[in-house]
Amino acid sequence: MLHVNRQQKSFTPLASRKLAEADILERTVQRMILQSPDAFFHEMGEHLKLLGEEIRPDEFVGDRIDLLAIDTDGMAVIIELKRDSHKLHLLQAIAYAGMVAKWELNRFVTELAQASGKTHESIQAELEGFLEESDLETINQSQRVILLAEDFDYEVLVTAEWLFDQYGVDIRCYRLSLAIDGDREFMTCVRLYPPPELTDHAKRRGRGAQGKRLFPDWNAALNNIDNSAVSHFIRAELDAKRENDPAHATFRYRSNGKIRYRLRAKKEFASVVQVGRFDDDEGYWRARLGPNAEVWPTNKGKRLRFRLRREEEFKRFKEAWDNELQSKSYFLPAPEENGALAEDQEAED
Repeated sequence: MLHVNRQQKSFTPLASRKLAEADILERTVQRMILQSPDAFFHEMGEHLKLLGEEIRPDEFVGDRIDLLAIDTDGMAVIIELKRDSHKLHLLQAIAYAGMVAKWELNRFVTELAQASGKTHESIQAELEGFLEESDLETINQSQRVILLAEDFDYEVLVTAEWLFDQYGVDIRCYRLSLAIDGDREFMTCVRLYPPPELTDHAKRRGRGAQGKRLFPDWNAALNNIDNSAVSHFIRAELDAKRENDPAHATFRYRSNGKIRYRLRAKKEFASVVQVGRFDDDEGYWRARLGPNAEVWPTNKGKRLRFRLRREEEFKRFKEAWDNELQSKSYFLPAPEENGALAEDQEAED
């Protein structure tokens, strides 16, 4: 890390120090991440939701996962931290990933509920709001590993590369570095492996290898639905040739080439995600759908989510789309520090 001297138009290197020399333990770094996960994950360039620390992956082992998270695709993320390099760093994390792969959704909800003190119902809503393209049913259909350390043994890096090349396993290695400026300390977290373009490729391969298809076709999806109002709506939209994805029981509603609504059919209701916001959209949907409407913002306020259960609610949603929603001006709320509104530039396909 370099200090910028604007007056002299020069750089001055900050002093670096090993974590051990600064008397910073693995557990100290772990607790810092736990206390400020969003800041740390932003430094990494990762969008993760932390579930907890020191989590036992299986009742048959006494070891514990340092940190467990999920990403916006619903993938379980095993995070293992070592202050120094360690040859068994990767092996330990992969073993945990194999154990976590056997978890059901309720285990993730329980872990987060215990860590936060919230109810299972609120945790499910929180997780559903965090996910982007996925839904609760897709949580943990695949797993990936993040390794954090000051240094990595050659064996760890070459094995991570081999697992990616041969099997598409998503393993990411980040180097922790401590810089000192007087009495101030700065931590950086830089990815050593893989390069960003390989990470994107590994993500796509991982999805395909794990097979996140929920249904082979719409007949199977319809057989999974218990609410006749949902079934009737699906058949009507299929007759209208609405853009759809039977593998995930999903319909997409586009305006000017961008997806503005994504409707996913569930057993008892349809879950609708509004991509982007428009003025007073919460009030709009509560007034249109009635007093029992479940409307709430998700993804840090960038999206809106609500549920449809009754024939009348589906009818009002369809009328709104046909007559009003396509002409709405959608935007993304800007970061809180400037309070301005930014245009919705999301690339949806």
